[in-house]
Order: sequence, then C-alpha cells, then structure tokens
Amino acid sequence: MGSFGVACFVDLPDVVTDGGGNDGGGDGAFDALPDIVIPPPSCEAGACGAPQGFQPVLFAADRNTPCPNGTTSFDMVANPGDAGAGACTCDCNVTAQPTCVPQTLVHNLDTNAPNNPLCTTAGGTWLLVDGGCNNSGPHPLTSHWSVPPGSVVDAGKCTGTAAANPSAVPSTPSRMCMDATCTTACAPAVGFSECFQATGDVPCPSGLTKRSVGTAIAVTCGSCSACAVSADGGCQGTLSLYSDTACATLLEAPIGVDGGCVTNAAANQTINSYQYSASLVGLTCTPGTSSATSVSLNQPQTICCP
Repeated sequence: MGSFGVACFVDLPDVVTDGGGNDGGGDGAFDALPDIVIPPPSCEAGACGAPQGFQPVLFAADRNTPCPNGTTSFDMVANPGDAGAGACTCDCNVTAQPTCVPQTLVHNLDTNAPNNPLCTTAGGTWLLVDGGCNNSGPHPLTSHWSVPPGSVVDAGKCTGTAAANPSAVPSTPSRMCMDATCTTACAPAVGFSECFQATGDVPCPSGLTKRSVGTAIAVTCGSCSACAVSADGGCQGTLSLYSDTACATLLEAPIGVDGGCVTNAAANQTINSYQYSASLVGLTCTPGTSSATSVSLNQPQTICCP
C-alpha cells in the first residue's frame, strides 16, 4: 500500500479574511492562506472499497469529535454557499477635506426698530474671506454681532478599499481524519462517517453524496463604488477683528462663526481687517460598496459519503 507524510498539522479557523480592491479599479483576491498540505490519495487501488482516485477517510460535519488514534486530523470548511451582503466591505479614507474658503460671510447687527432687538438685521457689508488676512476698508463695529455658519465650498475627496470577509459566506465546519496506511480510516468511529476523499473538485461515483471541502474560504472582491465626503454642519470656526489693516491689532476676542449673538466690548470702534479661522462640523466619509466576484475553497477536496 502507498503511504503519505505531512510535515506538520494544525487546527485551522473556519475562515481566513483576505482580499482587497480600490477606487482605482483593481479587484481584490486572496493571497495568503494556511500553509498546510492535504495529501493526495495514496492507498492501493480499491483499499477499503475506495473508488479509483479516492482514499478512505473518516468525515464529520463538525469539529467536536477528536479523530481516532492513528489518524491525522484536518479541520476543513464544507460546502460554501453564496456570498452574503457582508462578504465584501469598503472603508473610506479622506484624501482631501472639504474646504470653507474662499466665501462670503454674513453678519447680523442690531435693528433700529423699537426695543432694539439684537442681531436681527443683516449687516450692509459682507465679509469676503479666504483664510488669510482680509480687509474691506473701514467698517464700524456695532454693539452686537451674529455670524451664521458658512457653507462648504468644495466637497473634498476620498478613496475606498475593499476587504473580504469570508465569515459572511455560509459554510459548515468539518473534520477529516486520514491515516498513512489507509486502514484505521476504514474502521467505524463514533461521530464520523466512513467516506472517500480525492484531491480537487471531482464527481462522486454514483450512489455517493458529494461534499466540497477546503482548508479555508477565499473571497475575491470587486472595486468599491464611489465614496462621499460631507460636512453636514457646514463651516463654523472664529472670526478675528482687527483695528489695523494687517491683522496685527486685535480689537477683542474672536467671534464665533456659529450664529450666536455676541456683545462686542469694542463697540463703535473701526474694523480695518479680519481673519476667518474655519472648522468643519459633522465631517463624515461614507464608503461605497463592493460585491464578491468569486467564492472559492483553498486546497479544494472532494468528500464522497454513502
């Protein structure tokens, strides 16, 4: 009778996560799976009634029962199904943040109506800001100011990379027991079926039920669809007001660009320059989607059972 040898044996996890893709168009594929050798059929023809090209093995559709003495245990994944919705996911990486400048900021002042309601009248001069020191000529500072949030000028950019998640593919953990002399696997064992194994995906002889098994599931993912960057809260930040034309002499503490009505300690003084320090509010990166282009088994084996 023939025999086989294996350098080492390890218990394998149900799945191995691997794969990738990106907005650039590259598809993800597995490339690093367990380093384990499943020996090809090595028994003499017909050993224990094995069909040609097959050898006897003990097989269980779970991993709860240890293999009998004299056999080597191989933990496998059996009969993978269709890839589920989560078999491929995309991340989202911001490569260029949305921008808040250049734009025009509005400021609201006190009305001249009876009872002098605060911050209810649009200022006559709008503020053109670009992130640097800006000026629009002398401008009086009234008792109260309110500067509403600005809008996003540029939406920004992002990329996404696909990652495979083989655990989302339905399958059955299984265990296969083999022995070098092809004799122990011929004997009945509690919790196991007496079956026949062949390397690769091959048909089973008539009358036998086929199971496709492998050391792990491999998922290949397609490219991610377009991602999106947004700042739902718009552009806030602070506006600093200066008495000189070079943003050197600050009139008072910076005013929040958030719509709040503030009292100006330096009221009635003249603004000659100003500077907007912007901040994004509600920055989010929404990933695209990716689908599995293929689901396969690493080191596919065929198990045929009565």
